[in-house]
Amino acid sequence: MDGLVDFEGKKLVEIDMTDLDASIKEKWLDGTPVGGITHYDLIRFIMDAFLPVSAPVIEKMCAVNNRDKVRPGVTQDAKLAKELGDDAAQSMIFRRVHALIYLGYPEEEVSTAVAVSWHQLGFSIGIGPNVKVCDNGCILGAEHIVSSYTLPCKTLKERKLPLDLIKDTVEGWANEYNEINDKGESFIAKLKGINLEWHDMMLLFGKLGFDRVQADLGTSVIETTPFSALNQSQLNVAMSRYAQDHFGKGCKKDKTITAWEAMNYLNYPLKPSSCDVPLILPQQYAVTKVMQDYLDCK
Repeated sequence: MDGLVDFEGKKLVEIDMTDLDASIKEKWLDGTPVGGITHYDLIRFIMDAFLPVSAPVIEKMCAVNNRDKVRPGVTQDAKLAKELGDDAAQSMIFRRVHALIYLGYPEEEVSTAVAVSWHQLGFSIGIGPNVKVCDNGCILGAEHIVSSYTLPCKTLKERKLPLDLIKDTVEGWANEYNEINDKGESFIAKLKGINLEWHDMMLLFGKLGFDRVQADLGTSVIETTPFSALNQSQLNVAMSRYAQDHFGKGCKKDKTITAWEAMNYLNYPLKPSSCDVPLILPQQYAVTKVMQDYLDCK
């Protein structure tokens, strides 16, 4: 923080806007930023867009490294590191950044939030309810996600837009902030009013597992393949947490949970620490859609 970032032996480090602003920005030979805008300027634009209608604050932001041999998530300029120090943000390029911009107020358990995923492919932005204690996010419909590159989910392919239209979309969300916030609150209230027994959860986990198998087989075997909301590792995490909470030693005998609790089990693995950054927002959208379709709850 404050211009100092220690990545020694770490995949992910929390940063702030000071670090992001201080970092090296990738640019083309003519001086224009790669992608048309820097991550700092994009996040600043989003916060400014929502300032007239809400109280935007960066709840959490992190830089993430990965194993890309050509353009890794974090690169350090050796000369600048020697001059400024190994943990100086001014010596680093952050190619993978995930940020949560909360639009509500500190005392709220769930706040409408804008999530920004910045990475080597481009960037994506989504808006929807977010649980503060665990950063679980929901994206209620394709119109609430936009991207500078083609997203892997078929129903989101039309959401790739040029930068000027992306900015227009974000400003449109700001103008519709109250409606988006009300829609999120209504969706959560509906899920909290739906009880699921253990066998309902088995069916839900089974559907997610079968979707994953179809996606892995691909179109050479399956005529139409769904976008897998969770990969096998993420599904295992969700099932393990559910099993420990409701079938572990000393757990409650009542296995009934609300659909909102179920959704939070599914969303738990979709964070920069355990999910590939380019897939966080498409998967959050896909998990939300699975729950909407499974429960017939829009």
